[in-house]
Amino acid sequence: MFDRTQISDRVDAIYEDRKKRLWFGHWSGLACYVDGKLTKVPMPWFSDDYEVVAIASDNQDRLWLGTKGAGLFCLSDGKFTCYSTTNGLLSNLAWSLFVDKDNALWVGTADGGLSLWQDGRLVNFTPQDGLSDPTVCHIAEDFGGRLWLSSPHGVFSVEKAALKSFADGKTQNFVCASYDQSDGMLSAACTCAFQPSGCLTRDGRLLFPTLKGLPFCERTRLPPNPLRLQW
Repeated sequence: MFDRTQISDRVDAIYEDRKKRLWFGHWSGLACYVDGKLTKVPMPWFSDDYEVVAIASDNQDRLWLGTKGAGLFCLSDGKFTCYSTTNGLLSNLAWSLFVDKDNALWVGTADGGLSLWQDGRLVNFTPQDGLSDPTVCHIAEDFGGRLWLSSPHGVFSVEKAALKSFADGKTQNFVCASYDQSDGMLSAACTCAFQPSGCLTRDGRLLFPTLKGLPFCERTRLPPNPLRLQW
């Protein structure tokens, strides 16, 4: 049984890293389970008013933490670094994280948009640039190189190459394909602020929990138009 003094009653995220350590994001911070022991990990600039709601790691064994209210944290070699609206993050509500095969970190925020952290640089994507929604609940990449993002108003996708081109200054905007109740979803409101809030299955289907069931998208290797949402 876990030591209840090391973790709060509300756990929002569970993540296993490459070293087989289990990380728990909870109401008052972060805890780690290793070698049969659960230990609370003190986080600077953090209080019980915040929650860790998303966790990811990259191939440099950096642990990334998305929080509800305190921005984005990075734990590397035992030291924390915080990224917030004061140094470029779109919102301090960092609700979803995804590290892609290129070791780039994608950060979905609430009421801000999407951010990309790569090579020590933060690039932001907003509805003014072409993003379908300012709130990103979950981020996944299909087998064809498209990013799929859920939101309170539906699911949308965009070519990752188009976002990278925008980030490099080669283009001024990008185009997303959006899906909602008109495409078969019983509810367009996808759930947010916990992990996982979506899933890519081994056979290529994308699952997104909503307020009225679990729609899934088939045949993710095809272009956006033929995609069919089911439940």
